[in-house]
Amino acid sequence: MKLRLIYTPDVILNTKTRKVTAFNSKLRTIVEEMKEILLHCKDPEGVGLAAPQVGLALQIFIMKSDTNEPVRTFINPIILKKSKSVHEAKKAKKDILEGCLSVKNVWSAVNRYKSVTIRYQDVDGTVLTYEGRGFESHIIQHELDHLQGKLFTQRALEQNKTLYRIVKKGKTEEFEPIEL
Repeated sequence: MKLRLIYTPDVILNTKTRKVTAFNSKLRTIVEEMKEILLHCKDPEGVGLAAPQVGLALQIFIMKSDTNEPVRTFINPIILKKSKSVHEAKKAKKDILEGCLSVKNVWSAVNRYKSVTIRYQDVDGTVLTYEGRGFESHIIQHELDHLQGKLFTQRALEQNKTLYRIVKKGKTEEFEPIEL
């Protein structure tokens, strides 16, 4: 198996995923190939990757929220708890804009819960829980959207947020609103 990154407008990115039922060597291969893809994404650097982004309609996502952290694997994740408060994303600054490896050069500020607790399985099928806060919470919610067939651009438009693209102006990069 040799997985590759899938880009819009591929229909798999808008497909609801199915539960993983076989915890075997094939699953381990899928996860290892997903990790390899994520770790090789540099411009932009990837922090999360869901199975639909590699052409598989399975409930799997991986996350690496910090360069010093290991890649975490989440299989069959479900949200157990969400914070009452939401991070209101408002400004067009690179550090708060959400992007996606499968949606080239599109960014937007997306409102997300400040923390989420999920139940999931690891590659051996062990059931675990994990609480993501701040940036990790954003990543988890972004990847869970992928598993429901929803892209961050859809979420941004539902929230009446502006979509941006990066344009090079001389030696600098600026965010420019995308006209719809």
